Amino acid sequence: KRQVFRHWSILLSITSFALALLGTFLVRSGVLTSVHAFASDATRGVFILIFLFLVIGVALTLYAWRAPKLQENEQSFAIFSRESLLLVNNVLLVVSCVTVMVGTLFPLFTEAFGLGQFSVGPPYFESVLAPLWLLLLVLVPIGIFARWKYDNLARMRKDLIIPLVPAAVLGMTMPMFWDGFSLWIGLGFTAAWWVAFSSVYLVIDRMRRNKQALWSLPLHFLGMNLGHLGLAVFVVGALAAKNYAEEYNRVIYPRQTLHVEGYDVSFMHLEGKVGANFDSLIGHFDVAVDGKRIARLRPEKRQYFSGGEPTTETSINRGFLRDLYMSLGEMQGVDFETSPWSVRLYYKPLMNWVWAGFIMMALAAYISFRGVRRQKFNKVSKTKGVTDVA
Repeated sequence: KRQVFRHWSILLSITSFALALLGTFLVRSGVLTSVHAFASDATRGVFILIFLFLVIGVALTLYAWRAPKLQENEQSFAIFSRESLLLVNNVLLVVSCVTVMVGTLFPLFTEAFGLGQFSVGPPYFESVLAPLWLLLLVLVPIGIFARWKYDNLARMRKDLIIPLVPAAVLGMTMPMFWDGFSLWIGLGFTAAWWVAFSSVYLVIDRMRRNKQALWSLPLHFLGMNLGHLGLAVFVVGALAAKNYAEEYNRVIYPRQTLHVEGYDVSFMHLEGKVGANFDSLIGHFDVAVDGKRIARLRPEKRQYFSGGEPTTETSINRGFLRDLYMSLGEMQGVDFETSPWSVRLYYKPLMNWVWAGFIMMALAAYISFRGVRRQKFNKVSKTKGVTDVA
């Protein structure tokens, strides 16, 4: 829209698709051990690698050919402006991408060059990415209210404080609902809610000032705010699911009831089933709260006719505020009617908010794209009308 960062945007698009292909190559070729490597083989890996080089080569060649014809808006912008904040946003995301790539490829390179075997796990990613994402979330509300070309914080002080107050109250209170107060998690919740409330406040303020209904606002404006709202929902869900998830391993007899963190889990019975290419045992478990059943979980153990180890099919009960997962372990005996079974129960708060955030961001991208296309169409139509009149 502003005709800035065109070269940067194209190179980012090429790099993003190339990295997606690189990730596919790593897991499908068997180079990297992953839960997604179930269909890995060397032939497929070579094909993906050739396709990767072909895509990168053709894309960069086309870019080099067309780059001189891309016109950038040469108007300058101040250090503090929406353009500069968008640039900082891009830099933080690129640094996050490089951080993940280094953590993924470092063990592979050290092993390939005989430097030893290293394992890069969650502590590395959390310690490096958490400060970057916290800074990114803090900058988003400022970017929402910032003007193009030039702005200052003094002008937007009121617009920033109004959504910040309820965000701080809600963000700092949320950790107390699960496992006591935590400053860093509270700051994460606060930053996420600040983004959410700022997006809602901006829409309401635009409707009030222009005296417009919600459906009459520009699509690209609605898409921008829906995308920011989706980002906030995703972060809130991810923080809750990551930091307050619970896992319980229990042994339970048929027709026995276990009490797990406010839930009564009852083992009702086992059911045998013959599928198209497997035999399975399905456990029926009732989950109740205060004597009222809220879910029926049916975890399953499958043995495929082709052989191999038995597989586990997890049963999921989804809710607005939490998800319950249950998997069936091994039978602790020989009698299917009376022997106990080991089970694993997972409690994940706000897990569905993660998926809702992704859906909202995808929908926001579609709405924004439609808005930009409509804006260009209207501009071309007006220009053509003026030409025809002339």
